[in-house]
Amino acid sequence: MDTMQTHKLLLVDDIQENLYALENILEEDGRQFITANSGEEALKLLLKNDVDVILLDVQMPGMDGFETAKLIRGTQKTRNIPIIFVTAISKEEKHIFKGYESGAIDYLFKPLEPVIVQNKVKILLELAAQRRMMEKQNRELLVAKKNAESIFNNVDEGICIIDSDLNIQPQYSNALQDILSDKNLANENILEVFRRHLEKDNFNTAADYLELLFNKSISEDDLEELNPLQNVIYKEDLETQEKRFIKYLDFKLKRILDNDEIMGVLITVRDRTAQITLQRQLQAAEEKSKRNYELINILKIEPQLVKEFLKQAENEINTINEDLKHFEKDKDSIEHIECIYRHIHSIKGNAGLLGLEFISQKAHEFEQIISDSKNDVDSFISRKSEIFVIINQINETLHEIRGLIVIMKDFYEDFKKEHGNKGELLVNAIYGLVNKAKEENKLQVKFNYRHFDAKALPADVFLNVKDILIQLTRNTLAHNCNSNNKSDNTLNISLMSDLIDQDIVITYEDNGIGLQYDKIKAKAIEDKKYTQDELNSMSQNELAELIFASGLSTTEEADMNSGRGMGMCIIKQKIEELGGRIEVDSQEGKYCNFKIVIPQN
Repeated sequence: MDTMQTHKLLLVDDIQENLYALENILEEDGRQFITANSGEEALKLLLKNDVDVILLDVQMPGMDGFETAKLIRGTQKTRNIPIIFVTAISKEEKHIFKGYESGAIDYLFKPLEPVIVQNKVKILLELAAQRRMMEKQNRELLVAKKNAESIFNNVDEGICIIDSDLNIQPQYSNALQDILSDKNLANENILEVFRRHLEKDNFNTAADYLELLFNKSISEDDLEELNPLQNVIYKEDLETQEKRFIKYLDFKLKRILDNDEIMGVLITVRDRTAQITLQRQLQAAEEKSKRNYELINILKIEPQLVKEFLKQAENEINTINEDLKHFEKDKDSIEHIECIYRHIHSIKGNAGLLGLEFISQKAHEFEQIISDSKNDVDSFISRKSEIFVIINQINETLHEIRGLIVIMKDFYEDFKKEHGNKGELLVNAIYGLVNKAKEENKLQVKFNYRHFDAKALPADVFLNVKDILIQLTRNTLAHNCNSNNKSDNTLNISLMSDLIDQDIVITYEDNGIGLQYDKIKAKAIEDKKYTQDELNSMSQNELAELIFASGLSTTEEADMNSGRGMGMCIIKQKIEELGGRIEVDSQEGKYCNFKIVIPQN
């Protein structure tokens, strides 16, 4: 039986000879070509056909390629189909950018190089095949989930009654023994069952909750809301170290009343292991599907930016792994936690800059674990298994990106060499943040870098300076995106550099809300870093220096962009590692100015 998957390719060109040429170049078993002589005809064909790749001519009479691509991107059914423009027009950046803005992911310039055309289409078809497989798996998992839910609605449940001494009464359902992995449950104390099967924290919480069940002052509604035994992790006998099986059990508990007296509690137990496992498989499949789609976007990014991100991210992960090895509750563990936070924060920011939201989100989850630990070493160590899962997920994605780059290396030679204009890379990175703020927060932003010379930055400090300036920009945008304090709604950011007495001097300034000194004081008191008397004795410059303190943030709530109080701390540490210093000058409601001085040598 022939199981070869058929790929459909839509070729669009108003000249029939060009369509014949493309078919001749791309002809392979398992490929079906659909051709159109105009943009209008292509749109009609897309209504009837599921297409994997579109090769679209730019210059056509009537509706040109740019307009056709925009309409394809604007339709739900076709918005994710990769489009390659085939053109003989100028290779100037303005034409290329117009194509990318229209929705293309790549360009082919006439006269066509057959090997390049074949390789690019082959990669996109492989990605389409992966996407189809993920969609098929998702559908199968959804069907399995629905079937499982149907079974669970009719399965026998574990049912028992406990008395005021928490002893299981002799009458209980046969299914209870199987669900609880215990026999001879009659007259056994439910807490002893829990002690054998629940982790310490879960057991203590369950014990406190069972005590509340017999407290008449607690209402039924409150008890239902407080129930900690929903989807609880239930293991084999912990005392015998048998942990081969892990279940997820859902306990529902309801009082049995007689003349308002609590006579006992009815417990209904359901094994939800299969359902939760399916949910997690679905979540993993969705994450992988999202990650694959993000990988396609790598094709749009300046290769040197991708190269620098991979190198820096892999170094950060290696450093994190080294720091994790030191966690044996030694006296320096708090310092290691802060160091780990700095590295994962750097990965999060740089991934977000390139649109790698999966990596950025995983780094954000890592940050949340550190934040939840609140510098409690024991709490942090207890979650190391979660941390290693996140690190592995990030590593897998970095490996997949490298694999894609290896495939593309034949015609992306830029990836192998240093970019000639690092200043352009840095400016483009900041522009990316500015444009994102404009789109997401409707913030009017102008970025002026006319007096900034990135060429003066030595190669060994460039990446650190790039991280510092990007973090300053993220901080500016985060603190000004919701501010209505200025009559002029345009946020101006300026970047300047100079060489003074063998020092590189970089000035970063914005005309935003400035430092909010009252909020800084309030936060410093709330975090117990200073007393009111100490703060009252500080000058304005000394108060401004507090923004570099670890964990101090005036943002009300942490999100993907800010709020953990580590960004400015990381900036200062990076500058000090370069042997430099940072000075801040700000007037509330008017401006904020940062002066960075770094030795040239």
